[in-house]
Amino acid sequence: MGVYHPLEDLQEWDLVHNLSTYLVIGMFGVFLILYIVVAVLVTRSLKKFYPKFYLRERTRILSATLSMIFSIVARIVFNFVQDMPSVDEAMSLSELNNTWLYPLFNFSFDITTSIWPIASAIYSLMYMITHQKNIIEIQHIDKGEYPNSGEGVFDPI
Repeated sequence: MGVYHPLEDLQEWDLVHNLSTYLVIGMFGVFLILYIVVAVLVTRSLKKFYPKFYLRERTRILSATLSMIFSIVARIVFNFVQDMPSVDEAMSLSELNNTWLYPLFNFSFDITTSIWPIASAIYSLMYMITHQKNIIEIQHIDKGEYPNSGEGVFDPI
């Protein structure tokens, strides 16, 4: 009786590996569907309640949404491709022979599935923070309110 190593039972190892791969693909598929539904609902709300803001910022909103969708789809595709036997064999051979395929695959995987969505989210948040005053003032002016006019402020004098 020795220590159990997962490679001793290759069939069980393959089953666990395949199930975990399909679980990750399924989870990201569900996340993609939910993200698209929420993005459509938020975009419709922006069009309805803030039409001038939406028209002015439409390209940034759509580019941020599409970049997040791209990264989720890339994650699904990379996981699916990585599980193919021919690709798995090519990656193993590349790792053993010290060729560029394995590091290039991992580099592109990391860029498109980790760094790209984080950078997109940070860019969107930084844009909102730096332009927050302009966005709020423009929305008040669009509604006919003037924030510096003193309307609605109680002045006892």
